Amino acid sequence: MRKLSLLMLLALGACASVDQYPSPELASFVNATVPLGMPSEQALVRMEVEGFDCDGRAGLQLVTCTRQQSRVMRAPCVETVRLTRGGKGKSITALDVAPKVCPRW
Repeated sequence: MRKLSLLMLLALGACASVDQYPSPELASFVNATVPLGMPSEQALVRMEVEGFDCDGRAGLQLVTCTRQQSRVMRAPCVETVRLTRGGKGKSITALDVAPKVCPRW
């Protein structure tokens, strides 16, 4: 039974970890790169220039942008930013920076 418990703990330790809070540096960077009120097309171009891959299909009010941050000898972390479009999708009305997800191995 003890060996099984230890084995389960090791298996769970290999799962991806999620930072409890979003990175303040990333939040500050995103707020400076995409200020509220910016035209949504311009915001998507700016995010893509910064290495984010955004799903900016027309008609979507919520646009999710992700970027992989490489790490030495480890799998990359994934940063996620959600942009909310308002005003018939023409401008950014809200930003949400999600906690970074990093595989442990």
